[in-house]
Amino acid sequence: MWHRIPSRLSIKCKPNWHHLASNTEPEQRNLILSRKTPFAALVATVFSLGACHRAPDPDYLRDYARAHDLIDTYRGKGDVLEQANSILDGLLKREPDFPHAHVEMARLLMTRGHMVGDRFTPGTLENSERELRTAISLDQTFCDGHIVLGHVLYRMHRYPDALQALDRADALACENPWRLMNRLEVDMQLQRLDEASDTLAKLKAVAATSPGDLHSTIENRVLGAQMWIAFSKGNQAEMLEQIRAQLKLTSEGDAWGMGNAASSFVLAGAFDEAIMAAREALHRMQYGAAERTLGVALFGASLWRDSHPPPAQQSTSADEWAEAESLVDFNDASKDLWGSLANRDVAFRALLQSKIADYRSDNKARETGLGK
Repeated sequence: MWHRIPSRLSIKCKPNWHHLASNTEPEQRNLILSRKTPFAALVATVFSLGACHRAPDPDYLRDYARAHDLIDTYRGKGDVLEQANSILDGLLKREPDFPHAHVEMARLLMTRGHMVGDRFTPGTLENSERELRTAISLDQTFCDGHIVLGHVLYRMHRYPDALQALDRADALACENPWRLMNRLEVDMQLQRLDEASDTLAKLKAVAATSPGDLHSTIENRVLGAQMWIAFSKGNQAEMLEQIRAQLKLTSEGDAWGMGNAASSFVLAGAFDEAIMAAREALHRMQYGAAERTLGVALFGASLWRDSHPPPAQQSTSADEWAEAESLVDFNDASKDLWGSLANRDVAFRALLQSKIADYRSDNKARETGLGK
């Protein structure tokens, strides 16, 4: 899918494990002290018992953990976000001054309001920012408030403000690796390649000592960043190497990861691989972004063959054009559509501009009743 926000919270205060266990039900005590479950680890992190925040009761923490995991595991299907929203609404009514719940609400709002790429439903990012500012006002030293705020401001294209939020997280010596991953996004957007390379080196060191899912998440981000750096330098071979490595990390059933790989293949000009990845994404789940990527890939593949035909190769079939037109609004001149196809050679770009002009002319004629 799109870029993930922090999946585990971190705070500077040390949790008191034995105090925590003494305030839970007997059957939960050994479970928490053993630290063998995600719930136990999360509760121990959040329940900082007097050092930072007044600790909510165990039932509150279990509900909080449930909402957190619902947001983390959402992959575009079911009523998962509605469940998380119901839980968080109840938690904030019970404990409106607990900053962690406000951060989770911000994450929920972003996930629910995300459309495609950098597009969100109106008000999504502003409401997320408000929740995060509330969390920070409740605890200025709460690391994840600053880290997630940096990501929200990045999504709002407020890059200096995003860096300021992430600088604050740095000053607090926050250990959450999403601090580095979110900074990497901003550095790449601003074409600060030297800074991005430094952050990449730090992330690789963190990945080497990170367990399971976190290791895979960081590795995926590192590969994605290396792909973008190669793209910025015009190194197509390196781009393809990073995309293919990223694709191997995509879990079975992950439609968004497969769709993201398809988009990257389009950027690299590997249209046939993009078509295969987009079709696989749509096989896993029907969603608009993958359909649009498939349309662009079909369009790009067709243009490439028509602008670079081998001696015996026929031009693009009518069926392929028809499928591309059914999936993509060619009147949409957004940068992510045409920009992804504009990085080819002169012959390709010339045919691209001609096809766009022809399509828009035909479409205008149909709209005015002058066409077929």
